[in-house]
Amino acid sequence: MIQLTIHLGRNNYVVKVEGTAEGTNTTINAGNGNDVINVSGPPDEDGDPGPGGGNREREGSVDKVASILTVNGELGIDQLNLIDNLDPTGDTVTVTDMTIGMGPSDSFFGPNGGVIYTSIATLQLFLGLGGDHGFVESTHAETETFIFGGDGDEEILVRNGFGTASDIRNLLDVHGGKGQDQLVVDDAAESAATTVTITGQQVGAGVNDNLF
Repeated sequence: MIQLTIHLGRNNYVVKVEGTAEGTNTTINAGNGNDVINVSGPPDEDGDPGPGGGNREREGSVDKVASILTVNGELGIDQLNLIDNLDPTGDTVTVTDMTIGMGPSDSFFGPNGGVIYTSIATLQLFLGLGGDHGFVESTHAETETFIFGGDGDEEILVRNGFGTASDIRNLLDVHGGKGQDQLVVDDAAESAATTVTITGQQVGAGVNDNLF
């Protein structure tokens, strides 16, 4: 089978994607409801519940996503959660305004895995136990993006392919975890005059700021 398509109904759904089959692209069309799509599977074959005691809605690994998963939010206020917090390996993940984990060096999902998303109000990434590397190239104007660090030493770089931060079009909220985490906002190639405000919790959120 090369394609699996699921159409959700008019009410609110909670969908859990534990994995996808190799060679089978999977599409979820979320319909009219306010839906929550959780992508997270057991981190190993014996289903070890991990430190959370089996709360599988907020624990697991995305390693079993082995093909392209497309989530179309359609109507409603939809949330997409990618939960990799029990993955012991350090991964690389690229986030753009349409894709997750589809960069040339990415290892966030299983081999040949990746996510395409449209019409998502809230996107959340929960990183794993190893030291992960995140590259945020762009965010969608309709999507608030949240990244939660895990136990490892995470490095998050915000920069597009032109060497600026100008493709961050909505809220990007980065939460460090238990490790020695680093957040780098790289605008070094920007040639235009720029105003940026830095506070104890925010960068570029001032009234007249135009960093992003």
